[in-house]
Amino acid sequence: MSEYHTVMELTYRVHTVMELTSEYHTVMEVMSEYHMSEYHTVMEEVMSEYHTVMELMSECDGADVRVPHCDGADVRVPHCDGEYTVMEEVMSEYHTVMEEMMSEYHTVMEEVMSEYHPVMEEVIVRVPTVMELTSE
Repeated sequence: MSEYHTVMELTYRVHTVMELTSEYHTVMEVMSEYHMSEYHTVMEEVMSEYHTVMELMSECDGADVRVPHCDGADVRVPHCDGEYTVMEEVMSEYHTVMEEMMSEYHTVMEEVMSEYHPVMEEVIVRVPTVMELTSE
C-alpha cells in the first residue's frame, strides 16, 4: 500500500510538472507575441525617425557641422536640425526590453526545470516497481 501511495504521489507530481510545462509554453507564446509586437513598435519608431532625419538632411543648405558622436569623437554631418540621439534612445529602449524578457524567460525556465528534474529522476527510479504493480 505504501508503494501504491508513492506511485500515486509521483503521478500527481508528474501532472504538476506537465501543468508547469504547459504554463511555460503559454509564457513563451505570450513573450513571443510581446517580443514581435515590441519589435515592430521599435522598428516603426526607428524607421520614422530615420525618414525624418533623411528628409531634414535633404533640405539642408549643404554646410557641414560637427556633431559629438557617442564615443566622444566628433563626426562631420551635413548641417540640419536632425536629432541623431533619438536612434540611440530607441535602441537603448529595445535592449532594455530584450534584457527584461530574457530575465523573465530564465526565471520561468529555472522554476520549470527545478521541478521537472527531481520528479523525472524519481519516476525513472520507480518505473520497474510501477511495471510490477501493473502486471499483477
